[in-house]
Amino acid sequence: MATSTSSGPFHSSILIVGAGILGTSTAYHLAHSPSHDPADITVLDRSPSPPNPAASNDINKIIRADYSSRFYAELAYEAIDAWASWPELKPYYHRTGWVMLDKEGSDLAERIRAVLREIGRDRTEDVALRGIGKRWGGVLEGTDVKGFRDGY
Repeated sequence: MATSTSSGPFHSSILIVGAGILGTSTAYHLAHSPSHDPADITVLDRSPSPPNPAASNDINKIIRADYSSRFYAELAYEAIDAWASWPELKPYYHRTGWVMLDKEGSDLAERIRAVLREIGRDRTEDVALRGIGKRWGGVLEGTDVKGFRDGY
């Protein structure tokens, strides 16, 4: 790809569309690979930084790895391990946990937990909807669980 900028011609042999966690992680790993020159990597996103549609741009900043795809779950755990151990990232990472409620008629929770077991990372526990408001010091008190069958 060759375009012109105010400073002259621009060339990039790798174009990554999307600057979310996957696009940024891909760019990072390619840039640190001995077979790629970081100057050959371009990342484009439809939104300015921080991107509003990104999952990482909400109030709680939860990094999660519960995906029904083994590839995404392993990639997310690679990122979590880096956040938890790299000196540059460690001060900003705090393991908090979270609750996933599974909709009635959905098998998403079962598929996610199967992937987590498959990769040896299943630390989930069943969460009964009945009495959910009393757990964790009442943090979820008043949660409307209509339309959900269970959680983890």
